Amino acid sequence: MGSDPRVCQTKTKSILTKRDLESLFLFGKNSYLYSMVENLYKNIFDEHRTTYHEVSNDATLMRNIENHKTNASRMDGYSNKKLYYFTVSKYSENKEDFIDEYGNMLCDLENNRRTVVVEKEGDKVRLSFYYYKKFRKVGKLYFAKMYDRHYLTYNLKTNNFYMTNVMKSIGYRRSKRIRCNPTHNISRVVEHIHDFKFTNDDSEYLKVFMRTLDPDTNYGKDKYLTFEEAFIRFFVSRNGIKGPNHMTSLILRNYPGKKSLKKNGYNLIHSILDNVGLKSKYFISLMNNYKPDLSYLIRYANLLGLKYVKSINKEFFKKERAPYETFVDLKKKYYEDTEVYPTYQNITDYDRKNIVKVINDFTVTSPDTPINSTRSMNITGLIIDHIRMMDNLRTFEEDIKFRAKTYSEFEQEHVNYSEKYSLYRNSEEIYYQYDEQIINSLKNSQKGYEYVLLSNDMDYINESTHQNNCVRTYIDKFDSIIISVRLGDKRITTEFTYKGDCIQKRGSYNSEVDESFNEGIIELERIMKTIYLSGGLKQPTIKIKNKLNGDEKHYTIKEIKTNGYRRSRGNEGFLDFVDDELDFMLI
Repeated sequence: MGSDPRVCQTKTKSILTKRDLESLFLFGKNSYLYSMVENLYKNIFDEHRTTYHEVSNDATLMRNIENHKTNASRMDGYSNKKLYYFTVSKYSENKEDFIDEYGNMLCDLENNRRTVVVEKEGDKVRLSFYYYKKFRKVGKLYFAKMYDRHYLTYNLKTNNFYMTNVMKSIGYRRSKRIRCNPTHNISRVVEHIHDFKFTNDDSEYLKVFMRTLDPDTNYGKDKYLTFEEAFIRFFVSRNGIKGPNHMTSLILRNYPGKKSLKKNGYNLIHSILDNVGLKSKYFISLMNNYKPDLSYLIRYANLLGLKYVKSINKEFFKKERAPYETFVDLKKKYYEDTEVYPTYQNITDYDRKNIVKVINDFTVTSPDTPINSTRSMNITGLIIDHIRMMDNLRTFEEDIKFRAKTYSEFEQEHVNYSEKYSLYRNSEEIYYQYDEQIINSLKNSQKGYEYVLLSNDMDYINESTHQNNCVRTYIDKFDSIIISVRLGDKRITTEFTYKGDCIQKRGSYNSEVDESFNEGIIELERIMKTIYLSGGLKQPTIKIKNKLNGDEKHYTIKEIKTNGYRRSRGNEGFLDFVDDELDFMLI
Protein backbone atom coordinates (compact mmCIF):
# COMPACT_ATOMS: atom_id res chain seq x y z
CA MET A 1 0.00 0.00 0.00
CA GLY A 2 1.29 3.51 -0.81
CA SER A 3 1.65 6.27 1.77
CA ASP A 4 -1.14 8.77 2.24
CA PRO A 5 -0.09 12.06 0.59
CA ARG A 6 -2.07 14.01 3.17
CA VAL A 7 0.27 12.67 5.87
CA CYS A 8 3.35 13.85 3.96
CA GLN A 9 1.90 17.33 3.53
CA THR A 10 1.16 17.53 7.26
CA LYS A 11 4.72 16.47 8.13
CA THR A 12 6.22 19.02 5.75
CA LYS A 13 4.25 21.83 7.31
CA SER A 14 5.36 20.78 10.79
CA ILE A 15 9.04 20.75 9.80
CA LEU A 16 9.26 24.14 8.02
CA THR A 17 6.85 26.76 9.22
CA LYS A 18 6.30 30.17 7.65
CA ARG A 19 8.43 31.73 10.40
CA ASP A 20 11.30 29.32 9.66
CA LEU A 21 11.22 30.26 5.96
CA GLU A 22 11.28 33.97 6.84
CA SER A 23 14.25 33.43 9.14
CA LEU A 24 16.16 31.60 6.41
CA PHE A 25 15.49 34.40 3.96
CA LEU A 26 16.46 37.20 6.34
CA PHE A 27 19.45 35.73 8.14
CA GLY A 28 20.78 32.86 6.07
CA LYS A 29 24.27 33.11 4.56
CA ASN A 30 22.78 33.74 1.12
CA SER A 31 20.18 36.21 2.41
CA TYR A 32 19.94 39.87 1.48
CA LEU A 33 20.63 41.20 4.99
CA TYR A 34 23.61 38.91 5.51
CA SER A 35 25.24 40.15 2.32
CA MET A 36 24.94 43.78 3.51
CA VAL A 37 27.46 43.23 6.34
CA GLU A 38 31.02 43.73 5.10
CA ASN A 39 33.65 42.05 7.26
CA LEU A 40 36.78 44.25 7.24
CA TYR A 41 38.89 42.59 9.93
CA LYS A 42 38.62 39.52 12.10
CA ASN A 43 41.06 37.79 14.40
CA ILE A 44 40.58 35.04 16.95
CA PHE A 45 42.80 34.07 19.83
CA ASP A 46 41.82 30.71 21.26
CA GLU A 47 43.60 29.25 24.28
CA HIS A 48 43.03 25.93 26.02
CA ARG A 49 44.20 24.73 29.39
CA THR A 50 44.02 21.20 30.74
CA THR A 51 44.94 20.42 34.34
CA TYR A 52 45.39 16.74 35.13
CA HIS A 53 44.58 15.41 38.61
CA GLU A 54 45.07 12.27 40.59
CA VAL A 55 42.41 11.05 42.99
CA SER A 56 43.00 10.48 46.69
CA ASN A 57 40.78 9.81 49.70
CA ASP A 58 43.49 10.51 52.28
CA ALA A 59 42.12 13.68 53.87
CA THR A 60 45.06 13.92 56.30
CA LEU A 61 47.52 13.88 53.43
CA MET A 62 45.51 16.53 51.59
CA ARG A 63 45.68 18.99 54.47
CA ASN A 64 49.45 18.89 54.25
CA ILE A 65 49.46 19.91 50.59
CA GLU A 66 46.75 22.56 50.67
CA ASN A 67 48.00 24.34 47.56
CA HIS A 68 47.31 21.27 45.42
CA LYS A 69 43.81 20.61 46.70
CA THR A 70 40.56 21.36 44.91
CA ASN A 71 37.08 21.39 46.34
CA ALA A 72 35.73 17.95 47.18
CA SER A 73 33.31 16.76 44.48
CA ARG A 74 31.30 13.71 43.49
CA MET A 75 32.67 11.65 40.65
CA ASP A 76 30.08 9.04 39.86
CA GLY A 77 26.67 10.65 39.80
CA TYR A 78 24.26 11.89 42.39
CA SER A 79 23.50 8.52 43.99
CA ASN A 80 27.00 7.91 45.38
CA LYS A 81 27.66 10.18 48.36
CA LYS A 82 31.36 9.36 48.53
CA LEU A 83 33.63 12.40 48.18
CA TYR A 84 36.95 12.44 46.37
CA TYR A 85 40.01 14.63 46.87
CA PHE A 86 42.38 15.53 44.05
CA THR A 87 45.99 16.53 43.61
CA VAL A 88 47.40 18.24 40.52
CA SER A 89 49.70 16.03 38.47
CA LYS A 90 50.48 18.15 35.37
CA TYR A 91 49.30 20.96 33.07
CA SER A 92 48.83 21.29 29.34
CA GLU A 93 47.96 24.23 27.06
CA ASN A 94 47.62 22.05 23.98
CA LYS A 95 44.29 22.12 22.14
CA GLU A 96 44.59 18.44 21.20
CA ASP A 97 44.92 17.48 24.87
CA PHE A 98 41.85 19.58 25.68
CA ILE A 99 39.83 17.70 23.04
CA ASP A 100 41.19 14.28 24.05
CA GLU A 101 40.32 14.85 27.74
CA TYR A 102 36.94 16.46 27.08
CA GLY A 103 35.12 13.63 28.82
CA ASN A 104 37.74 12.95 31.50
CA MET A 105 36.37 14.10 34.85
CA LEU A 106 39.84 13.94 36.40
CA CYS A 107 40.78 17.05 34.44
CA ASP A 108 40.15 20.75 34.89
CA LEU A 109 39.25 22.06 31.43
CA GLU A 110 39.22 25.72 30.44
CA ASN A 111 38.73 27.35 27.04
CA ASN A 112 39.14 31.12 26.59
CA ARG A 113 38.31 32.61 23.22
CA ARG A 114 38.87 36.28 22.35
CA THR A 115 37.67 37.64 19.03
CA VAL A 116 37.92 41.13 17.56
CA VAL A 117 35.92 42.13 14.47
CA VAL A 118 35.63 45.28 12.37
CA GLU A 119 32.61 45.35 10.06
CA LYS A 120 30.50 47.76 8.08
CA GLU A 121 26.77 47.57 7.58
CA GLY A 122 25.21 50.35 5.55
CA ASP A 123 25.97 53.64 7.34
CA LYS A 124 27.28 51.89 10.44
CA VAL A 125 30.89 50.94 11.18
CA ARG A 126 31.33 48.63 14.16
CA LEU A 127 34.31 47.51 16.25
CA SER A 128 33.42 44.41 18.28
CA PHE A 129 35.20 42.58 21.08
CA TYR A 130 33.98 39.13 22.07
CA TYR A 131 35.18 37.25 25.14
CA TYR A 132 33.92 33.71 25.70
CA LYS A 133 34.89 31.34 28.49
CA LYS A 134 33.94 27.71 28.93
CA PHE A 135 35.28 25.63 31.81
CA ARG A 136 34.66 22.56 33.93
CA LYS A 137 36.19 21.84 37.33
CA VAL A 138 37.65 18.48 38.19
CA GLY A 139 35.03 15.96 39.26
CA LYS A 140 32.16 17.99 37.81
CA LEU A 141 29.71 16.67 35.25
CA TYR A 142 28.91 19.79 33.28
CA PHE A 143 30.64 22.79 31.75
CA ALA A 144 29.93 26.36 32.83
CA LYS A 145 29.84 29.14 30.22
CA MET A 146 30.07 32.92 30.29
CA TYR A 147 30.59 35.67 27.76
CA ASP A 148 31.25 39.39 27.60
CA ARG A 149 30.78 41.43 24.40
CA HIS A 150 31.67 45.06 23.75
CA TYR A 151 30.68 47.03 20.66
CA LEU A 152 31.68 50.50 19.45
CA THR A 153 29.36 51.51 16.60
CA TYR A 154 29.55 54.78 14.66
CA ASN A 155 26.56 55.86 12.57
CA LEU A 156 27.82 57.94 9.64
CA LYS A 157 24.29 59.17 8.90
CA THR A 158 23.35 60.55 12.34
CA ASN A 159 26.97 61.11 13.49
CA ASN A 160 26.27 59.46 16.82
CA PHE A 161 28.28 56.60 18.26
CA TYR A 162 27.12 53.89 20.60
CA MET A 163 28.89 51.68 23.12
CA THR A 164 27.10 48.44 23.88
CA ASN A 165 27.93 45.80 26.45
CA VAL A 166 26.24 42.40 26.46
CA MET A 167 27.24 40.11 29.31
CA LYS A 168 26.24 36.74 30.69
CA SER A 169 27.89 35.59 33.91
CA ILE A 170 27.41 32.36 35.79
CA GLY A 171 24.32 32.52 37.96
CA TYR A 172 23.08 35.79 36.43
CA ARG A 173 20.71 36.69 33.64
CA ARG A 174 21.96 38.10 30.38
CA SER A 175 22.42 41.88 30.68
CA LYS A 176 22.64 44.49 27.96
CA ARG A 177 23.58 48.17 28.20
CA ILE A 178 23.68 50.75 25.40
CA ARG A 179 25.11 54.26 25.75
CA CYS A 180 24.87 57.02 23.14
CA ASN A 181 27.93 59.27 22.72
CA PRO A 182 29.60 58.27 26.01
CA THR A 183 32.85 60.10 25.30
CA HIS A 184 34.34 59.29 28.73
CA ASN A 185 34.09 55.57 27.92
CA ILE A 186 36.19 55.72 24.75
CA SER A 187 39.30 54.90 26.78
CA ARG A 188 37.71 51.54 27.62
CA VAL A 189 38.12 50.51 23.98
CA VAL A 190 41.86 50.94 24.36
CA GLU A 191 41.77 48.92 27.59
CA HIS A 192 40.58 45.95 25.56
CA ILE A 193 43.81 46.06 23.54
CA HIS A 194 45.63 44.49 26.48
CA ASP A 195 43.15 41.60 26.47
CA PHE A 196 43.19 41.12 22.69
CA LYS A 197 46.85 40.77 21.73
CA PHE A 198 47.09 38.86 18.48
CA THR A 199 50.07 40.26 16.59
CA ASN A 200 53.09 42.47 17.23
CA ASP A 201 50.93 45.39 16.07
CA ASP A 202 48.16 45.29 18.66
CA SER A 203 46.37 48.31 17.19
CA GLU A 204 45.88 46.99 13.63
CA TYR A 205 42.13 46.62 14.07
CA LEU A 206 41.94 50.18 15.44
CA LYS A 207 43.66 51.40 12.28
CA VAL A 208 41.19 49.51 10.10
CA PHE A 209 38.28 50.94 12.10
CA MET A 210 39.56 54.54 11.88
CA ARG A 211 40.45 54.32 8.16
CA THR A 212 36.97 53.02 7.42
CA LEU A 213 35.49 56.04 9.20
CA ASP A 214 37.97 58.56 7.81
CA PRO A 215 40.28 57.56 4.93
CA ASP A 216 42.36 60.72 5.59
CA THR A 217 43.03 60.01 9.26
CA ASN A 218 46.55 60.34 10.61
CA TYR A 219 46.01 57.58 13.12
CA GLY A 220 48.74 54.98 12.58
CA LYS A 221 50.92 57.54 10.77
CA ASP A 222 51.44 59.98 13.64
CA LYS A 223 52.97 57.97 16.49
CA TYR A 224 51.86 60.56 19.04
CA LEU A 225 48.20 60.44 18.00
CA THR A 226 46.20 58.13 20.28
CA PHE A 227 43.04 56.30 19.30
CA GLU A 228 40.93 58.43 21.68
CA GLU A 229 42.21 61.66 20.13
CA ALA A 230 41.76 60.43 16.55
CA PHE A 231 38.23 59.21 17.23
CA ILE A 232 37.15 62.38 19.07
CA ARG A 233 38.64 64.60 16.35
CA PHE A 234 36.57 62.72 13.78
CA PHE A 235 33.46 63.03 15.97
CA VAL A 236 34.08 66.78 16.41
CA SER A 237 34.61 67.46 12.71
CA ARG A 238 31.53 65.48 11.65
CA ASN A 239 29.31 67.32 14.15
CA GLY A 240 30.73 70.80 13.57
CA ILE A 241 31.69 71.37 17.21
CA LYS A 242 33.70 74.55 17.86
CA GLY A 243 36.15 75.05 20.69
CA PRO A 244 39.76 75.64 21.83
CA ASN A 245 42.76 73.54 20.84
CA HIS A 246 42.46 71.40 23.97
CA MET A 247 38.80 70.51 23.39
CA THR A 248 39.63 66.82 22.77
CA SER A 249 40.41 66.36 26.47
CA LEU A 250 37.34 68.42 27.39
CA ILE A 251 35.02 66.22 25.34
CA LEU A 252 36.55 63.04 26.73
CA ARG A 253 35.80 64.16 30.27
CA ASN A 254 32.97 66.72 30.01
CA TYR A 255 30.81 66.09 26.93
CA PRO A 256 27.68 68.32 27.26
CA GLY A 257 25.40 66.42 24.82
CA LYS A 258 24.00 67.41 21.43
CA LYS A 259 20.96 69.18 22.87
CA SER A 260 23.13 71.62 24.80
CA LEU A 261 25.53 72.02 21.87
CA LYS A 262 22.68 72.92 19.53
CA LYS A 263 21.33 75.43 22.07
CA ASN A 264 24.75 77.14 22.25
CA GLY A 265 25.61 77.17 18.55
CA TYR A 266 27.78 74.05 18.86
CA ASN A 267 30.30 75.98 20.97
CA LEU A 268 31.80 73.47 23.39
CA ILE A 269 32.91 75.87 26.15
CA HIS A 270 29.58 77.72 26.14
CA SER A 271 27.69 74.42 26.32
CA ILE A 272 29.73 73.02 29.22
CA LEU A 273 29.45 76.17 31.30
CA ASP A 274 25.75 76.54 30.48
CA ASN A 275 25.12 73.03 31.81
CA VAL A 276 26.79 73.73 35.17
CA GLY A 277 25.33 77.23 35.54
CA LEU A 278 28.60 79.12 35.15
CA LYS A 279 28.19 80.63 31.69
CA SER A 280 29.65 84.14 31.74
CA LYS A 281 32.40 86.10 29.99
CA TYR A 282 34.77 85.52 32.94
CA PHE A 283 34.42 81.74 32.99
CA ILE A 284 34.44 81.47 29.19
CA SER A 285 37.77 83.32 29.12
CA LEU A 286 39.08 81.19 32.00
CA MET A 287 38.16 77.91 30.27
CA ASN A 288 39.65 78.98 26.93
CA ASN A 289 42.94 80.36 28.20
CA TYR A 290 43.79 78.60 31.47
CA LYS A 291 42.40 75.07 30.98
CA PRO A 292 41.07 74.68 34.55
CA ASP A 293 39.93 71.38 36.00
CA LEU A 294 36.14 71.68 35.63
CA SER A 295 35.45 69.65 38.78
CA TYR A 296 37.53 72.13 40.82
CA LEU A 297 35.87 75.10 39.14
CA ILE A 298 32.45 73.78 40.18
CA ARG A 299 33.71 73.02 43.67
CA TYR A 300 35.04 76.53 44.25
CA ALA A 301 31.85 78.03 42.82
CA ASN A 302 29.92 76.08 45.45
CA LEU A 303 32.34 76.98 48.22
CA LEU A 304 33.08 80.64 47.51
CA GLY A 305 30.31 81.86 45.25
CA LEU A 306 30.87 83.63 41.93
CA LYS A 307 32.00 86.86 43.62
CA TYR A 308 35.00 85.35 45.39
CA VAL A 309 35.93 82.81 42.71
CA LYS A 310 36.77 85.72 40.43
CA SER A 311 39.27 86.97 43.05
CA ILE A 312 41.39 83.82 42.76
CA ASN A 313 44.61 84.17 40.79
CA LYS A 314 43.88 82.64 37.37
CA GLU A 315 47.27 80.95 37.37
CA PHE A 316 45.98 78.78 40.21
CA PHE A 317 43.36 77.17 37.97
CA LYS A 318 45.99 76.62 35.30
CA LYS A 319 48.26 74.74 37.69
CA GLU A 320 45.98 73.04 40.20
CA ARG A 321 44.99 69.56 39.10
CA ALA A 322 43.16 66.74 40.81
CA PRO A 323 45.62 64.00 41.84
CA TYR A 324 43.37 61.49 40.08
CA GLU A 325 41.44 61.87 36.85
CA THR A 326 37.99 63.32 37.39
CA PHE A 327 34.90 63.06 35.21
CA VAL A 328 32.04 65.56 35.34
CA ASP A 329 28.71 64.16 34.19
CA LEU A 330 27.01 67.28 32.86
CA LYS A 331 23.58 65.64 33.05
CA LYS A 332 23.66 65.99 36.86
CA LYS A 333 22.49 69.05 38.75
CA TYR A 334 25.53 69.61 40.93
CA TYR A 335 24.00 72.16 43.21
CA GLU A 336 21.48 69.54 44.33
CA ASP A 337 23.95 66.66 44.64
CA THR A 338 24.82 66.99 48.34
CA GLU A 339 26.63 63.64 48.45
CA VAL A 340 29.35 65.00 46.19
CA TYR A 341 29.36 68.74 46.80
CA PRO A 342 28.39 69.81 50.33
CA THR A 343 26.28 72.83 51.11
CA TYR A 344 28.67 75.24 52.79
CA GLN A 345 26.02 76.95 54.90
CA ASN A 346 28.42 77.54 57.81
CA ILE A 347 31.07 79.35 55.73
CA THR A 348 31.00 83.13 56.15
CA ASP A 349 32.31 85.86 53.87
CA TYR A 350 35.20 86.29 56.31
CA ASP A 351 36.14 82.63 55.74
CA ARG A 352 35.80 82.98 51.97
CA LYS A 353 38.06 86.03 51.81
CA ASN A 354 40.78 84.23 53.77
CA ILE A 355 40.47 81.08 51.65
CA VAL A 356 41.11 83.22 48.56
CA LYS A 357 44.14 84.83 50.25
CA VAL A 358 45.62 81.43 51.15
CA ILE A 359 45.12 80.13 47.60
CA ASN A 360 46.71 83.22 46.04
CA ASP A 361 49.64 83.09 48.48
CA PHE A 362 50.19 79.43 47.68
CA THR A 363 50.02 80.14 43.93
CA VAL A 364 52.71 82.83 43.89
CA THR A 365 55.14 80.79 46.01
CA SER A 366 55.91 78.58 42.98
CA PRO A 367 54.98 80.61 39.88
CA ASP A 368 57.02 78.56 37.41
CA THR A 369 56.21 75.07 38.66
CA PRO A 370 52.87 73.24 38.37
CA ILE A 371 51.45 72.96 41.87
CA ASN A 372 50.91 69.23 41.62
CA SER A 373 53.78 68.39 39.27
CA THR A 374 55.00 65.78 41.74
CA ARG A 375 51.50 65.08 43.07
CA SER A 376 52.88 65.51 46.59
CA MET A 377 50.32 68.15 47.57
CA ASN A 378 46.77 69.05 46.60
CA ILE A 379 45.70 72.32 48.21
CA THR A 380 42.06 71.98 47.15
CA GLY A 381 41.74 68.69 48.98
CA LEU A 382 43.41 70.22 52.04
CA ILE A 383 41.03 73.19 52.09
CA ILE A 384 37.96 70.95 51.82
CA ASP A 385 39.38 68.73 54.57
CA HIS A 386 39.97 71.81 56.74
CA ILE A 387 36.38 73.00 56.24
CA ARG A 388 35.08 69.57 57.18
CA MET A 389 37.12 69.67 60.38
CA MET A 390 35.87 73.21 61.12
CA ASP A 391 32.33 71.91 60.86
CA ASN A 392 33.21 69.13 63.33
CA LEU A 393 34.60 71.63 65.82
CA ARG A 394 31.62 73.99 65.63
CA THR A 395 29.66 71.46 67.67
CA PHE A 396 31.98 72.18 70.60
CA GLU A 397 33.00 75.79 69.86
CA GLU A 398 30.91 78.37 68.06
CA ASP A 399 33.76 80.73 67.23
CA ILE A 400 35.52 78.51 64.68
CA LYS A 401 36.68 80.45 61.63
CA PHE A 402 39.11 80.20 58.73
CA ARG A 403 41.58 82.75 60.14
CA ALA A 404 44.73 81.94 58.13
CA LYS A 405 45.72 84.47 55.47
CA THR A 406 48.89 82.81 54.13
CA TYR A 407 49.67 79.22 53.28
CA SER A 408 52.12 78.84 56.20
CA GLU A 409 49.45 80.16 58.60
CA PHE A 410 46.97 77.74 57.06
CA GLU A 411 49.28 74.79 57.76
CA GLN A 412 49.61 75.79 61.41
CA GLU A 413 45.88 76.41 61.79
CA HIS A 414 45.14 72.97 60.37
CA VAL A 415 47.48 71.39 62.92
CA ASN A 416 45.84 73.31 65.77
CA TYR A 417 42.31 72.36 64.72
CA SER A 418 43.33 68.73 64.28
CA GLU A 419 44.78 68.54 67.81
CA LYS A 420 41.80 70.39 69.30
CA TYR A 421 39.36 68.02 67.63
CA SER A 422 41.25 65.01 68.98
CA LEU A 423 40.95 66.38 72.52
CA TYR A 424 37.19 66.90 72.23
CA ARG A 425 36.73 63.33 71.04
CA ASN A 426 38.46 61.71 74.00
CA SER A 427 35.22 60.83 75.80
CA GLU A 428 34.41 58.25 73.14
CA GLU A 429 36.27 55.50 71.32
CA ILE A 430 35.43 54.24 67.85
CA TYR A 431 36.10 50.67 66.73
CA TYR A 432 35.78 49.36 63.18
CA GLN A 433 34.71 45.70 63.38
CA TYR A 434 35.78 44.32 60.00
CA ASP A 435 34.82 41.00 58.43
CA GLU A 436 37.18 38.12 59.19
CA GLN A 437 38.00 37.66 55.50
CA ILE A 438 39.55 41.14 55.33
CA ILE A 439 41.52 40.63 58.55
CA ASN A 440 42.82 37.18 57.58
CA SER A 441 43.75 38.26 54.03
CA LEU A 442 45.95 41.05 55.39
CA LYS A 443 47.56 39.03 58.18
CA ASN A 444 50.17 37.20 56.13
CA SER A 445 53.20 39.37 55.49
CA GLN A 446 54.26 39.41 51.81
CA LYS A 447 58.03 39.58 51.13
CA GLY A 448 58.72 41.41 54.38
CA TYR A 449 55.78 43.82 54.10
CA GLU A 450 53.30 44.10 56.96
CA TYR A 451 49.73 45.23 56.32
CA VAL A 452 48.13 46.83 59.39
CA LEU A 453 44.40 47.54 59.21
CA LEU A 454 43.61 50.64 61.30
CA SER A 455 40.53 49.76 63.33
CA ASN A 456 40.33 52.06 66.39
CA ASP A 457 41.28 55.49 67.75
CA MET A 458 44.73 54.50 68.97
CA ASP A 459 45.60 52.93 65.60
CA TYR A 460 44.75 56.19 63.82
CA ILE A 461 46.53 58.41 66.39
CA ASN A 462 49.70 56.29 66.33
CA GLU A 463 49.76 56.24 62.53
CA SER A 464 49.20 60.01 62.42
CA THR A 465 51.99 60.66 64.92
CA HIS A 466 54.46 58.38 63.13
CA GLN A 467 53.64 59.72 59.66
CA ASN A 468 53.15 63.37 60.66
CA ASN A 469 49.80 63.73 58.93
CA CYS A 470 46.18 64.23 59.96
CA VAL A 471 44.91 60.71 59.30
CA ARG A 472 43.71 60.79 62.93
CA THR A 473 40.77 62.91 61.75
CA TYR A 474 39.67 60.11 59.41
CA ILE A 475 38.52 57.86 62.28
CA ASP A 476 34.91 59.04 61.94
CA LYS A 477 34.92 59.41 58.16
CA PHE A 478 33.42 55.89 57.86
CA ASP A 479 33.62 55.83 54.04
CA SER A 480 37.04 54.31 53.52
CA ILE A 481 39.52 51.75 54.79
CA ILE A 482 42.92 52.93 56.08
CA ILE A 483 45.77 50.42 55.85
CA SER A 484 49.36 51.03 56.98
CA VAL A 485 51.95 49.27 54.81
CA ARG A 486 55.12 48.74 56.82
CA LEU A 487 58.64 47.68 55.93
CA GLY A 488 60.93 47.83 58.92
CA ASP A 489 60.63 51.31 60.42
CA LYS A 490 59.22 52.84 57.24
CA ARG A 491 55.50 53.17 56.50
CA ILE A 492 53.09 54.11 53.73
CA THR A 493 49.56 55.17 54.71
CA THR A 494 46.97 54.00 52.17
CA GLU A 495 43.25 54.68 51.78
CA PHE A 496 40.86 52.28 49.99
CA THR A 497 37.18 52.40 49.05
CA TYR A 498 34.83 49.53 49.83
CA LYS A 499 35.16 48.52 46.16
CA GLY A 500 38.85 47.75 46.64
CA ASP A 501 40.12 50.88 44.82
CA CYS A 502 43.12 52.74 46.21
CA ILE A 503 42.25 56.42 46.69
CA GLN A 504 45.62 57.63 47.89
CA LYS A 505 48.95 56.42 49.28
CA ARG A 506 51.38 58.65 51.16
CA GLY A 507 54.70 58.40 52.98
CA SER A 508 55.70 60.39 56.05
CA TYR A 509 55.18 64.15 55.83
CA ASN A 510 52.79 63.48 52.93
CA SER A 511 55.66 62.47 50.64
CA GLU A 512 55.49 60.31 47.56
CA VAL A 513 55.70 56.52 47.83
CA ASP A 514 59.28 55.27 48.13
CA GLU A 515 60.29 52.80 45.39
CA SER A 516 61.02 50.15 48.02
CA PHE A 517 57.26 49.98 48.68
CA ASN A 518 56.12 49.60 45.06
CA GLU A 519 55.91 45.81 45.16
CA GLY A 520 54.11 45.85 48.50
CA ILE A 521 51.55 48.42 47.33
CA ILE A 522 50.82 46.46 44.14
CA GLU A 523 50.31 43.30 46.20
CA LEU A 524 47.99 45.14 48.61
CA GLU A 525 45.91 46.53 45.73
CA ARG A 526 45.61 43.01 44.32
CA ILE A 527 44.52 41.61 47.70
CA MET A 528 41.87 44.30 48.21
CA LYS A 529 40.46 43.90 44.70
CA THR A 530 40.36 40.11 45.13
CA ILE A 531 38.45 40.44 48.41
CA TYR A 532 35.96 42.83 46.77
CA LEU A 533 35.37 40.58 43.74
CA SER A 534 34.77 37.61 46.04
CA GLY A 535 32.13 39.60 47.93
CA GLY A 536 34.15 39.80 51.15
CA LEU A 537 34.84 43.56 51.27
CA LYS A 538 31.85 44.36 53.43
CA GLN A 539 31.33 47.55 55.38
CA PRO A 540 32.29 47.08 59.03
CA THR A 541 30.08 47.36 62.07
CA ILE A 542 30.96 50.51 64.05
CA LYS A 543 31.27 50.16 67.83
CA ILE A 544 31.09 53.36 69.90
CA LYS A 545 32.35 53.01 73.47
CA ASN A 546 31.88 55.69 76.14
CA LYS A 547 35.02 55.85 78.28
CA LEU A 548 33.19 57.42 81.22
CA ASN A 549 30.39 54.91 81.78
CA GLY A 550 31.54 51.98 79.64
CA ASP A 551 28.37 51.97 77.50
CA GLU A 552 28.76 50.41 74.03
CA LYS A 553 26.61 50.96 71.00
CA HIS A 554 26.83 49.25 67.62
CA TYR A 555 25.86 50.81 64.31
CA THR A 556 26.04 50.04 60.64
CA ILE A 557 27.51 52.78 58.48
CA LYS A 558 24.09 53.20 56.87
CA GLU A 559 22.52 53.78 60.29
CA ILE A 560 25.14 56.39 61.15
CA LYS A 561 24.40 58.34 57.98
CA THR A 562 20.63 57.91 58.25
CA ASN A 563 20.26 58.74 61.94
CA GLY A 564 22.78 61.56 61.90
CA TYR A 565 25.27 60.23 64.46
CA ARG A 566 28.50 62.12 64.93
CA ARG A 567 30.64 61.46 67.99
CA SER A 568 29.76 63.57 71.07
CA ARG A 569 27.03 65.36 69.10
CA GLY A 570 23.80 63.85 70.36
CA ASN A 571 21.13 64.11 67.68
CA GLU A 572 22.66 66.91 65.65
CA GLY A 573 22.87 66.56 61.89
CA PHE A 574 25.57 64.61 60.17
CA LEU A 575 27.10 66.55 57.29
CA ASP A 576 28.44 63.69 55.27
CA PHE A 577 31.04 65.04 52.90
CA VAL A 578 33.43 62.54 51.36
CA ASP A 579 36.32 63.82 49.24
CA ASP A 580 38.24 60.91 47.77
CA GLU A 581 41.01 63.24 46.63
CA LEU A 582 42.06 64.57 50.06
CA ASP A 583 45.71 64.35 51.05
CA PHE A 584 46.76 63.46 54.59
CA MET A 585 47.63 66.99 55.77
CA LEU A 586 51.05 67.46 57.34
CA ILE A 587 51.25 68.00 61.08
